[in-house]
Amino acid sequence: MIPQRLIQAWWDKANINGSDVMRWSDFLDVLTELKNTDTTTYTENPVKFSDLEVYADDAAATTAGLEEGTLYRTTGGEVRVKLPDV
Repeated sequence: MIPQRLIQAWWDKANINGSDVMRWSDFLDVLTELKNTDTTTYTENPVKFSDLEVYADDAAATTAGLEEGTLYRTTGGEVRVKLPDV
């Protein structure tokens, strides 16, 4: 699937030439321009493991009523996910 922003860039490039026809050179020019200028911004959200509840193991987490899929720490400091009961 071709992203909409890429299709729009190709269309804009063809319209600049006034022909509404996409040439192979236009296609390559757009890819080069996007490669050099199109960057994704992101926000870094660090995970604070010190805020996690501490349990001895999965059985202790189950006994305490921890929900499935919730992160917790073991007494040894390992980060784990509460697994579903089988």
